Amino acid sequence: MPDPRLEPRDFVVALTVVYHDNKGSYFSNTFFNSTVEIVAEKKLVDWELIQLFVMLGGLAAGARECAFTGRADGRRKEGCSGG
Repeated sequence: MPDPRLEPRDFVVALTVVYHDNKGSYFSNTFFNSTVEIVAEKKLVDWELIQLFVMLGGLAAGARECAFTGRADGRRKEGCSGG
């Protein structure tokens, strides 16, 4: 099972072993060199997308609140605009 933090895409994997003999000579041998595809499992509900929409909605509501903090008598409340 791949790590859930890996994005679904293709990865190039090369596995190489490096070894040496009694004379001190080093050798290498690549025994796997291929592309590995990691795909996302299908979810019933995408909680990350819902969380993004909730956060963007909160930011939009906060910006709206800062933009329209006036009162009916024409005076502005202190708050987002700094006075």
